[in-house]
Parts: sequence; structure tokens; C-alpha cells
Amino acid sequence: MLIFSRSRATAALAAAASAVVVLPALPATAGAQAACPGAVAPCPYLAAGEIGERSGGVLRFPQAIAIGPDGVVYVGDQHSRVVHTFAADGTFLREIGVPGTRPGELSSVGALAVAPDSTLFVADGRNRIDRFDASGRLLRSFGRAGTGVGQFRFGAGGG
Repeated sequence: MLIFSRSRATAALAAAASAVVVLPALPATAGAQAACPGAVAPCPYLAAGEIGERSGGVLRFPQAIAIGPDGVVYVGDQHSRVVHTFAADGTFLREIGVPGTRPGELSSVGALAVAPDSTLFVADGRNRIDRFDASGRLLRSFGRAGTGVGQFRFGAGGG
């Protein structure tokens, strides 16, 4: 179960997250039980699925969030392989990046950071950081797989 505060930024995410479907567990009498850390047994949820197409702010597997100095909310989506942007009132603005493996193309968004000048840094599953301007244009990519200076090892989950 996702719990959102009442701030405008997270209200935008709550509206967009409605594309995620949570399936309730089978009754305990059916023998279906799962470990659910922090919850009383049996766990009320066994699985989660997703519906809908990737577009227009539909979140398929939100992984990271950042809020810019202008109040724009950036949401990194693992399954869509883009960053969705929302105004502070929850209005979808645009997508940043496209699915792919080259610089500016995202394979799995694991972390986001927004600089004071509203440029966006995206840690991508290809062991690199992509930097986009406020309009979503790629400015620079840096990093590669490894353990040395300027190298990253993000792992299977992305950034």
C-alpha cells in the first residue's frame, strides 16, 4: 500500500500511480501466505501488476523522485525507461529521455537529482549519468562500468 502526504508534489504522484494495480492475497484458508516485513501475517498483498501503456504520465514502476527548484516533480520510471515530469499541481508536462542504450537513452532509471539551474541528472542502468537541461535536451553523459574514478557499478536494478 502506498501512502502519500497531502503536498502538491506527492499528490501528483498519487494520481499518476493509479495505473498500478495491487492484487489482494488469497484467504488464509486457501494456503496462500507470504512474508510481509513489518505487517501482521498473513501479508495482505502477494503480487503487484501494471496496466496501461507508457505515455502521458502513466507510471509503470516508479523508482526515483526529485523535485526541482521550480516545483517540477521528476519521476524516474524503471519499466517505461523515461523520466516523467509533473507540475506542482499534478499536471503531466513531458517525458525526458527515451528507452535505449546510447547516451540520452535510458535503460533503467535508478536515481535522480536536480541542480539549482534545473538541470536533471539521471543515474542509468548502463552505469552512466546523463545530464539533461530543463527542456529535456541531453547536455552530457559520463561514466562507464567499473570500479575506478568515473566508473560506476549500479547493479541489476539500475542507478
